[in-house]
Amino acid sequence: MKTKLLLLSVLLIISMRMFAQEDIVIDVKQEETKKVNFGIGVAYGFFNPKEINDLVDNAFPSEDMEYGFSELILNIVGKVNLNYNVSERFFITTYMEYAWAPKFMTDESSDETFYYSFNRFAPGLSPKVLFPFGSGKHSFFFSPGVSYNFMNFKFDDADFESTASNIGMKIQGGVNLQVGKVKMQPYMAYDYANSKDDKYDLELNYSGLQMGIDFFF
Repeated sequence: MKTKLLLLSVLLIISMRMFAQEDIVIDVKQEETKKVNFGIGVAYGFFNPKEINDLVDNAFPSEDMEYGFSELILNIVGKVNLNYNVSERFFITTYMEYAWAPKFMTDESSDETFYYSFNRFAPGLSPKVLFPFGSGKHSFFFSPGVSYNFMNFKFDDADFESTASNIGMKIQGGVNLQVGKVKMQPYMAYDYANSKDDKYDLELNYSGLQMGIDFFF
């Protein structure tokens, strides 16, 4: 009887260990098969919308301004991303990006403050190739992509609003850093977004450099 109990105990212990190992394997596979990552990002863009800047400069000469300058050179960007992991080294990223270029200025002669803005909304698609380095935990990445840009330039205190839309592109490269379960991707990018508003015959050009960081969870 004691021999049977001992044999039963040994078999029970072996079964429990096998079940525990099986659970571990299942957990690892579930982690490996996680295909989709949600992400958010922020960036600064540097650009020169020449026709818009010329228009504003003619309307508000620098000598009449109490402070600052009229030209638009900087925009602020917010992004929402969705990564689909095709393989360890190849992702497909879809994103929605909103860029805001606000401007406030005060006319010295009238002491009146004016506000105008040049904004862009751009959904896009971007394949991303990773090049691991070191231990392989981190990697460089290169990502060419396409976007569709909806652009809008307006004065809030005047009856003037110019809109245009067109297909553009975004080329970016950076570093993919794995920090725990979070991917951090600082990057530099070049955006091409340029279209003509037929109503005012005005070029809306949002092309320029961008520096930012994305976080994927």
